[in-house]
Amino acid sequence: MLNRLNLLNHARVLSKNQAGVNSSYSSTVSQVVDTTAPVITLSKPSGTVITSNIVVVAKTNEKAVCQGREGTNSYTNFAFTNTTYHETSVTLSSGSGTKTFDIKCADAVKNERTASLSITVDTSATPSTVTLQVPSVFTDSIVTTNVSVKTSSGAGLGEIGKSQFTVKIGGNQKPFSMFDQGNGNYTLQFTSPTTNGSYSY
Repeated sequence: MLNRLNLLNHARVLSKNQAGVNSSYSSTVSQVVDTTAPVITLSKPSGTVITSNIVVVAKTNEKAVCQGREGTNSYTNFAFTNTTYHETSVTLSSGSGTKTFDIKCADAVKNERTASLSITVDTSATPSTVTLQVPSVFTDSIVTTNVSVKTSSGAGLGEIGKSQFTVKIGGNQKPFSMFDQGNGNYTLQFTSPTTNGSYSY
């Protein structure tokens, strides 16, 4: 039982049967007050991004509602939240430079924690190296492969849109899905050729 000061109280319970005989008291029952705020893990973006239009992803160790803001703007709810995974699209202030995006998450009893995400925006950055995996798969099956994109300084280059990727197998363009994992790491999915062989892509 909790009193108005949110202190821990104890209760002892007994029951009475139809003959009016009381049972013995139960063991002491206690209830613990939740005073621990959700732990926030910032997933993306990270590294250098090429645009101010970004997707922010955070995770919490318990169900929570997360909000975010840049600078002194008002906090707004993430587009997808009220779970342990939180995602929202954000348009940062224009221009290149280091931006700060603040996130706060609260659990069901309003325990709240904040975290800050430092984002380096470089709208003139270009890929210097693209590293591909060499998957071995069956014919006509879904291929999942990771791609790493870095600048000349070795920094991961994030928030590259799908429209800026092209997947070709044996010279033929293929439809594909793309997932930005942050810090210049991307996961691509496409269907393998229907004929056995080795293909460049």
